[in-house]
Amino acid sequence: MALVVAAVAIYNVADGKLILIGPTGTMPRSGQGWTPLPTGYSEDTFAWNASVKMMVEDLGRVKAVLVAEIKAEAEQRNMQLLTAGGAKKAEYAEKRQEVISYDSLATGVGGIVQAMTTLATPRRKVMLAHAEADAVAHGDTVAAAIERFRGGINRAATTPLIAAAEAAACDAIRAATTAASARAAAAAVKWP
Repeated sequence: MALVVAAVAIYNVADGKLILIGPTGTMPRSGQGWTPLPTGYSEDTFAWNASVKMMVEDLGRVKAVLVAEIKAEAEQRNMQLLTAGGAKKAEYAEKRQEVISYDSLATGVGGIVQAMTTLATPRRKVMLAHAEADAVAHGDTVAAAIERFRGGINRAATTPLIAAAEAAACDAIRAATTAASARAAAAAVKWP
């Protein structure tokens, strides 16, 4: 079976309202007119304009498609860096917070070690649960576990850059005043 490709728009001559979109050869009835669909027509980016009796590119639709494409590309790039799964992402966020908490205890390794010895065990176990468990599993120290976590954070440091590029591109697309300038904004995105 051959794919039927929409090629013409049939409309009411009196008011210009769109009646249907059909393949080449679709014939209008009495009181109806027809016009070919423009090159590059897509129902995602074009809308019927009754005053000019033709499909025209709709800026709002073009922007929506481009923003969705930018967001999909950002997600794809992030997924290449991050482990799949919601629980894993929550674990990484907790470990990141532990690194921040650990670093805020004091300055320098000596000061942090001293601060850790003054923390009550229940508080330390809550504050550094992953680091404590990681240290036990590796047979080393909380400080070594924190450094492993820090290494993982540094490897994933591209994700904020991807988010920033995504936000800037989406803002530029939304600010565009023509479909051409929206497409130019999407094409200009600088992915890290």
